[in-house]
Amino acid sequence: MKHSMSVVPIEIAEIGFSESSALSAAIAFANANQNYFSFSLLVDPRFRDYEPENAAYYRTDEIYSLLDNVLIDIKGFHNLIIGVVDGRLDGKKWGNLFGSMETNKNDRITGKAVASIHGVKDIISPIPISVYYCFELLSFSIRFIVGKGMIHDGERGCLFHRKANKADIVESIQSGYISLDSLRIINKYLEFEQIQCIQGMLIKLAHISRSDNPEIALQRFRKDKSMSSSMKVNPSVFISYSHADSEWLKRVQIHLKPLERKGLILPWDDTKIEPGMQWKDEINKALDSARVAILLISADFLASDFIVDNELPPLLASAEEHGTLIFPVILKPCLFSESEL
Repeated sequence: MKHSMSVVPIEIAEIGFSESSALSAAIAFANANQNYFSFSLLVDPRFRDYEPENAAYYRTDEIYSLLDNVLIDIKGFHNLIIGVVDGRLDGKKWGNLFGSMETNKNDRITGKAVASIHGVKDIISPIPISVYYCFELLSFSIRFIVGKGMIHDGERGCLFHRKANKADIVESIQSGYISLDSLRIINKYLEFEQIQCIQGMLIKLAHISRSDNPEIALQRFRKDKSMSSSMKVNPSVFISYSHADSEWLKRVQIHLKPLERKGLILPWDDTKIEPGMQWKDEINKALDSARVAILLISADFLASDFIVDNELPPLLASAEEHGTLIFPVILKPCLFSESEL
């Protein structure tokens, strides 16, 4: 069942430490750059002063018990909450970079989760810790709505990849995307506009983390609201073609329309470029975010210097480095076998 566009409140509690400046910055950024989840910091002395029963690590069940005890005493509606610890997370359930989500006797998510930032600052340096917080907030929030089954061992770089190696978190933040398989699941629960909004925020986090100075890039986003709001969701499917084959582009657009309507893909081709736009910049943005590429190949395609010099190299590099899927569609007789494809 899909959720309407009503705002979903989610609270975050720092447990056993108090460095709320980074978390507060992440909450402010997340609230400013998407309008589906509303994040807030839940403060209570019992959170700040809590010490784990075992000095070496936190157990997930003790964190859930603490959350229950505090929430009982606090008035109001507290349906979804994420507890964050800065120590090692261990116990009955191992907490990786996605932490742990409490389940009931029916194996359904209850609305409580716990995550650890133990050692994360060293792993993600020089990416600001607040960017990591934003990344994790999106992961937990979507899983609160969708339920279990989102974490996978498949496509690396996806928000929901398991990340057995903690260093993989940098690749995922810098990729800034959700795999098509994960999108198919999310599409059953969220509206297309909500998915676009979430993807847009991921792309902004990726842009910051790939910058030469991520901290300055983050500050620029905070100060320049017009820049933040003007960044559109980049496409996941890039269609490369020669203008001599425009009639074939129209057929491909028609075939992809049902998937686009469902929000499973975001196709892009240069007909999306409007008058006044910097067309080379728009093409580069689309190439940078593409996770699938459809190449409409003909003699005209292979003869195009612009395609061969500007579009194919980044697509082939992305295929090798990030697993971007490339689908060559041979339209007409041509020297395809002689090309680098």
